[in-house]
Amino acid sequence: DNIPEALINKIKPYIDDERFQPAKVREVSVPCTAMCQWVHAMFKYYHVNMEVAPKRAALAQAEGELVVVEAKLKETRAGLKAVEDRVAELEYNYDTAVQKQTDLQNQVKVTEVKLERANRLINGLAGEKSRWKENVGFLEHQEGYIVGDTLVAAGSVAYM
Repeated sequence: DNIPEALINKIKPYIDDERFQPAKVREVSVPCTAMCQWVHAMFKYYHVNMEVAPKRAALAQAEGELVVVEAKLKETRAGLKAVEDRVAELEYNYDTAVQKQTDLQNQVKVTEVKLERANRLINGLAGEKSRWKENVGFLEHQEGYIVGDTLVAAGSVAYM
């Protein structure tokens, strides 16, 4: 990664030279073949690295942006969860209120039926009020005769 461009420019003529090819060097010296292969490999690595370095930088930048975006996504999801929880709570409250309203409406209907029955009973008993007053008047009038009626009844029983 730290090969200076000046060094690459110095070895370029050797890389282009047909005499510095690994097959040619092997004919002369087998140990030097390894060195020749290493120099060719470093030359190729330098050029490949020059193509890959901007991509690595772009990757690092993209990964940095990804971390930021994932953090925002996590924050947004947390906010969404809070909103969904609030919506669920509101839906529960709404359903509870609707159920309570339905129960109250049913209770109102039952109470109206009871009130109707009570009104019919009161209206029916209104006629009884006058009959009871007449009965009370008659019984108060009869109360004056109770001693005599009792005496007549006792005499009848004693005679029998």
